Amino acid sequence: MRSFSLIPVVTALLLAASPGRAVLDLLQLSPTFSGAVYVTAPPGDTERLFVVEQAGRIRIFNLDTNTLNGTHFLDIDPLVLSGGERGLLGLAFLTAQMYDYSQLPFKSGDTIFGTTFYTLTGFHGAHVAGGIIFMMVMLVRSLGGQFSAERHEAVEACSFYWHFVDVVWIALFTTLYIV
Repeated sequence: MRSFSLIPVVTALLLAASPGRAVLDLLQLSPTFSGAVYVTAPPGDTERLFVVEQAGRIRIFNLDTNTLNGTHFLDIDPLVLSGGERGLLGLAFLTAQMYDYSQLPFKSGDTIFGTTFYTLTGFHGAHVAGGIIFMMVMLVRSLGGQFSAERHEAVEACSFYWHFVDVVWIALFTTLYIV
């Protein structure tokens, strides 16, 4: 199985909101991450970034010292098969999304941005959940011996589905967080 990283050097976006204005800083992180796929920070926390890696780890990066914490915030690496995350990253994404929803300073009905944000990210989260179910169905079918080198169209469809979900997330992230 071929693997590649879409993020060769992790670039983190840190949004620090103050009353009436938002500040956007781009930061190039020096440590090496293993396939970093998501970066977030709790609201108001300007000292730490939580970096989700494809291998199944969430690492805490200290912005003041430019170092990684010695222990992982979460490490499910032993549960992740080599060559990819096998759907567990989708669960980590949904968990991070629920956490973000609980911490955001605005609700869906507060402003047009709030309505748009929750609608778009909610639909994306629903598609991630659907992708997790899709992968679970593929797992059950593969354990039942339903796939072969000649007959694997459903596996390819699952792969295409996840690529579509990834591309949509790139567009949503760019629109909601950067623009």
